[in-house]
Amino acid sequence: TLKSAGRLNPEIVYSYLLGFCQRNEETLEENWESFNLVLEPGKITPLHLFKHTPYDPPDVQAVEGEATAKSDTWIMLALMGIYRLKSINRADQQSEIADRLQVLLSEFTSLKIHYGAQDSIYQTGKIRRLVAGLDMFYFRFRMSPNAVIRFGTIVSRYKDCAILATVMHGMDFLGIKDEIGRWMFSARAADEYASVMKKGNELGHEGSYTPYLSDMGLCQRSPYSASANPIMHLTIHMTCAYLGSVRSQRARIKHHLWRFSTK
Repeated sequence: TLKSAGRLNPEIVYSYLLGFCQRNEETLEENWESFNLVLEPGKITPLHLFKHTPYDPPDVQAVEGEATAKSDTWIMLALMGIYRLKSINRADQQSEIADRLQVLLSEFTSLKIHYGAQDSIYQTGKIRRLVAGLDMFYFRFRMSPNAVIRFGTIVSRYKDCAILATVMHGMDFLGIKDEIGRWMFSARAADEYASVMKKGNELGHEGSYTPYLSDMGLCQRSPYSASANPIMHLTIHMTCAYLGSVRSQRARIKHHLWRFSTK
């Protein structure tokens, strides 16, 4: 069982995720390259994407019942669905996603999920790393039957990368696309923009590690967060807000940024 005293046991969950990664492979038909790391064509699993240490699963009480490949899929969908739910702060949005998750699960099982007290299991770095690896893997192999679990893991992609969404919003709303950098009249905002858009960051590379820097633990602080690029974040949203963007009018701006220096 995955539950212990009414809660999911984090060690058993980790063991299950690791086992799922080991059991499920896909065929890579061409080189997969990112930041000078290369996976060559052949059979690969999510564990080929990062280093991991061998793990002895904890002893658990066996439960009678038949398990199939479909069982693997719905259990993973439930676990990853809960992962997504715990990333949502607004109750109405959480309820909506929970309903959508239950509809997806109904194709595999009649069981109902309960996610109210499962926060702690997803706060461990090793579980977040596996979730990121799973999303990166099935983003590549989107036609796999197991790709349905991305309903939950998708929140790991571009985690703590709010400034990228801000830039894209600015480009779309202002209609200036790649020219937005020319309109950074603050020197600091311009420097932040140059750093984010620097060649070699692999922002346009779908198979890159870049969207998973945070959950894979590849950086101590995401270089693409709003807090790492506060003046650019403020500049774009302030401009769009004045021009009528509801999204920018609702954007979160830290109070101290209203007194920033443009030097």
